[in-house]
Amino acid sequence: MKNRKQCQGLLVMTTFAVVLFVFAESASAVWIWTPKTKKWENPKNTAKDTPKAQFEFATGFFNNANYNRAQAEFRRLLKSYPNSEFAPESQYYVGLCYQKMEKYYEAFQAYQKVIETYPYSERIDQIIAEQYNIGKIFYDGYKSKILGMAILPSIDKAIDVFSKVVENSAYGKHADAAQYHLGLSYKKMQQYKEAIEAFQKLLDDYPQSELAEDAKFQIGQCYMQAAPKPGYDQVSTEESIKEFKELMDSSPESENSQEAAKILDKLKEQKAESVFSTAKFYEKVGKYKSAQVYYKQILDEYPKTSWAVKALEQLEILKNLGKI
Repeated sequence: MKNRKQCQGLLVMTTFAVVLFVFAESASAVWIWTPKTKKWENPKNTAKDTPKAQFEFATGFFNNANYNRAQAEFRRLLKSYPNSEFAPESQYYVGLCYQKMEKYYEAFQAYQKVIETYPYSERIDQIIAEQYNIGKIFYDGYKSKILGMAILPSIDKAIDVFSKVVENSAYGKHADAAQYHLGLSYKKMQQYKEAIEAFQKLLDDYPQSELAEDAKFQIGQCYMQAAPKPGYDQVSTEESIKEFKELMDSSPESENSQEAAKILDKLKEQKAESVFSTAKFYEKVGKYKSAQVYYKQILDEYPKTSWAVKALEQLEILKNLGKI
């Protein structure tokens, strides 16, 4: 019995010693004193001895498609060696890692940091192109992800991205296209005032752009879509008619002009209906001369609309009744 207890005691002591040894080994492996920082640090969280070594270490993970670990290691280089020659490229790779992981807004932000922190980087033009492509991804309907699930439409992020692309390179390769898509993004959100301003900015800043004609067409469409129902203030309809007429005058043979002509007919119908409603109101309250003025306006300005026939009929009725 005594020997048995002694064996059990020895086993407990041995186990305890092994646990202490493992703990000590683990502790010594995890925390070391670093004279440079004068702190106890985990070697796993420290950068390699040189920025080049750290960059190559991070690049190894990137080449093996371990993008999450790669971006962490590139960030570690940026933290430890922010002024090294490898810093701009590391910041670029952080963005590229996020892009590979389809974390597009994080990629856009990481790319933006290259532009703001390392404006001398040779990657600037390439980065602006990538930002523009990210903006188009958001515009085309990409949804933000929460816990890996795509649930939130990201057209607002497209606005952020396209705005920055224009700001980053006001007269660069993608500036006019970004400005155009900025207008489209506002239009998609039914923010027609902002959309019109964005399209007009394209016409003002990039009058020679291949997208100028499209921008004019979009301005007309925005006014049309912002127009109220007949019977209300038709300022937006009038502006839309004006924009489409100018487009047809400037580019009569273009595809946009042909489409504008079709839309223009609908807008004239809408405007004529509004004027007809005004005329009927004056007729109802007994102000026949005012009603006559508006019925004649339809005949003069919108003679090819269906409302012109109705206006002529009403004028004949008022004349026969001796009201005019």
